[in-house]
Amino acid sequence: MSRRSWWILVLAAVSLITLATASVVTARPPSKAPQLVGTWVNVDKETRGIVKLNIARKGNGRLAVHSYGACYPKPCDNGTVNAFAHSTSVDSSRAKAFSYQSNIGFAVEIVTGQLEDREDGLRLVVNSFTRFTDSSSRYDFFYTDVFKLKP
Repeated sequence: MSRRSWWILVLAAVSLITLATASVVTARPPSKAPQLVGTWVNVDKETRGIVKLNIARKGNGRLAVHSYGACYPKPCDNGTVNAFAHSTSVDSSRAKAFSYQSNIGFAVEIVTGQLEDREDGLRLVVNSFTRFTDSSSRYDFFYTDVFKLKP
């Protein structure tokens, strides 16, 4: 075998291995998220966290989550972030949860939400974790809120 033929064989083998590996490690986000999409309102009218979420589908397994915080006299518009959709198993295309991370300047927030079937109907349980990045003396914290779909 000539040296050139040997290099062509090596390059072909590397290409095949790369293609095979890429198809194995490429993740597929859930493509269906009908139960997550909509306007969700907090069941606790006295919450000091998130009061409302608007969740829209962006395609490609992504969601757009627009949140509103508890402010007075009206809710604070926290803006829209891109979120990842998650299913309950590796072979399901139906999203039942989401997650996102956002930098709000003085803190980093990680937010997760998951659907739960309860006696009083479908609920979205949202966990928010806040880590302060400024030099304040505040403690990092988390809280959980429960939402119902707005009719």
